[in-house]
Amino acid sequence: MSTEPEPHVFSAAIRYSDLDAQGHVNNAVFLMFFDDARIEFFRHVGIPQAGIPPEAETGTSRVIARTEIDYLAPLMYEQEPIQIVTRVLAMGSKSFTIGQDVVCRGTVCARAKVVLVAYDPANGTTRPLDDYERNGLGPLLVSGS
Repeated sequence: MSTEPEPHVFSAAIRYSDLDAQGHVNNAVFLMFFDDARIEFFRHVGIPQAGIPPEAETGTSRVIARTEIDYLAPLMYEQEPIQIVTRVLAMGSKSFTIGQDVVCRGTVCARAKVVLVAYDPANGTTRPLDDYERNGLGPLLVSGS
């Protein structure tokens, strides 16, 4: 019997400035929620970020190749933090896909799939996933995604 890896959960506050004229969280703000959660997710799994050692020495990076978002329920101002849940959905030789959900009071308000490609900024080309990425992401890969 196999168990699925625990997803990473990041808490974020909704700011008044995140709201649109209808009082909903603006759709563009969801990209910032996903980005903030992804950065913390990478720290959590031990993947260095661009410009932060040891990555500054290796010159490795990742770029977003695709973001797909389904807005499932309106997200209004909340005093309690919302959660952004992150999972690894797929891993290839040079890219990986993560799934992210914005959850408020137990309701998934938005669901994203983000494809990231390993990138070598010095050469301006893609590169194979490095050991940090494979070792950090591999154990968190959700089966049957």
